[in-house]
Amino acid sequence: MRYREILEACWTGYRKAGMKRKGDRWVPNCVPVSEQHMEENLRDWFKEKWVRFGPDGKIRGDCARGSDSEGKPKCLPQSKAHSLGKKGRASAAAKKRREDPNPERRGAAKNVSTKVREDAVQDLVKDLKNPHSYDAIDHMMQTIAKKSGITAKELHDRFVKKHDITPDEYIKRKGNK
Repeated sequence: MRYREILEACWTGYRKAGMKRKGDRWVPNCVPVSEQHMEENLRDWFKEKWVRFGPDGKIRGDCARGSDSEGKPKCLPQSKAHSLGKKGRASAAAKKRREDPNPERRGAAKNVSTKVREDAVQDLVKDLKNPHSYDAIDHMMQTIAKKSGITAKELHDRFVKKHDITPDEYIKRKGNK
């Protein structure tokens, strides 16, 4: 997501309906999403096929259909589970087990967010201000990725998508300025 898109984004439950003037700049005119539209989204959400997966990242079948010996599964809509990839699913399941470690706990399920910290790329940019060796960049990316719940490759790909260059090239360009 580019900086401009972030500036033009609206809160959850609101949608962009054109632009309006605020002081000396233009900002998105965010209006509430109609209740009917929200109901349709909720209906779609319930219609989705949900799957469970374990810490190995393998999809094990329908959600809430596992055996007692399986431990605590992580459940997501099938489309999102596939889009995460095997490593992303493994990371999400591991996070679930970290935040809810007792397999014998009774009561309501603990919902653990699958969302990845979006500021991982910003953390990397902040750490890349000074020139570093390739190994130092790799170690830095591994640390930030682990803290953010993603793989170093995913962090690298997000960095390239956002800046259109690799972290190594980013440092070289910053050093020449």
